[in-house]
Amino acid sequence: MATKLIQRLYVFLPARRDWPGSGRGTLGPASAVSWIAVRDDGSAQVGRDAIAGLPKARRVDLVFDSRDVFTATIPLPKLAESKLRQALPNLLEDRLLADPADLHFAFQPADTALSVCALDRATLARALEAFAQVRIAVRAAYSVIYTVPRPADDAVALRILPEDESHATVRTGRDQGLYLPVDQSGASTLALLQRRQPFTRLRAYGAAPDSLRAAAAELGIAVEPCGMGVDAQAPTEAVNLLQGAYAVGGGLTSRWAEGLLRSGSWKAPAAWAAACAVIALVGLNATWLKLDAQARDLRQSIRHAFRDGFPRETTVIDEVLQARRDVASLRARAGLPSPDDFPALDAQAARLLAEAPVGIVSSIEYAHHAYTIHFRAGALNSALRNALEARAGAQGLALRFGSGETLRIAPRGTLVEGGA
Repeated sequence: MATKLIQRLYVFLPARRDWPGSGRGTLGPASAVSWIAVRDDGSAQVGRDAIAGLPKARRVDLVFDSRDVFTATIPLPKLAESKLRQALPNLLEDRLLADPADLHFAFQPADTALSVCALDRATLARALEAFAQVRIAVRAAYSVIYTVPRPADDAVALRILPEDESHATVRTGRDQGLYLPVDQSGASTLALLQRRQPFTRLRAYGAAPDSLRAAAAELGIAVEPCGMGVDAQAPTEAVNLLQGAYAVGGGLTSRWAEGLLRSGSWKAPAAWAAACAVIALVGLNATWLKLDAQARDLRQSIRHAFRDGFPRETTVIDEVLQARRDVASLRARAGLPSPDDFPALDAQAARLLAEAPVGIVSSIEYAHHAYTIHFRAGALNSALRNALEARAGAQGLALRFGSGETLRIAPRGTLVEGGA
């Protein structure tokens, strides 16, 4: 087989509970998996190898155990694809046993119905990672129920893997299937299935054990061997799990990203990027230390200047605020008005409005060392605003226009939020 290129390779992954390390384990290049190879002439071959030893093929499909993949058919919602993907967790929440936040959802519209699948996100990611490590590009991933045809013509199909003949997977509908133990309990399950969905033929893909044949004979069901191959039509109906972030050719699972990660060519650029990041962090920290030292020096010089100017101050909390307060106190003692006193602001406001139209002011307020003018409705237009701002800059005043035709005036550098 090494001399003949395989058209399609179906790789059957064990159930998550059977992975090395049980449910918390993971797959790796040395993990053994079963496979079915389909050649160009339609012939099939079965084998079991480590993932690293799988035969080369044009296309590789991952087949998950039916116990790991939730499949269902629901009415097709009238939603766009992007919104539908976001709505699936809510639409299926009542049917799921696991937390929807931990699941990866996939879907495929069909007429008025929607085929949906859900799989643990970590299970899918670890499986893809195992194949990416050995440079195997996976083209599709789906449940094992899609490797056999759906029920038709009074016949139901099932899949039995050669290395595990203790159970079979039966496809009971378009997106439905069940896990069938091939023992006495399986015979009762088969009888219940026949009552719910009458059929007389059982199409077995794989070697049907004697126990299954005996149970089917008791129920009047004829077992039809179909070989180990995969029905050519069945996978076309499969819901491909490689959607969204796991889509082939997009996201982190694209061929380019996988090849880059596997080849190791990213290591040198990553090393240079890490070195640049370290240099940038060192530079940022050095700059921060320099600015911090300058800030400390500036605060110290302000403190010295304040103590030199006001030696009687024993408690220093905010040098700038205390200096303003002390300067205002000294001006009051000397009989000099402060720039933010009402008489000074009133005089400056009069000069500011000297060229404004008469009768546009409705009221004046003074509070919190600020002069507030209320204009009549419609009087404070854009032309007047520009003129006032220009004259205020020449007088050393700060203006702030508020809602309701108001204007606050204060000395430049003293106008703050708050106050009347």
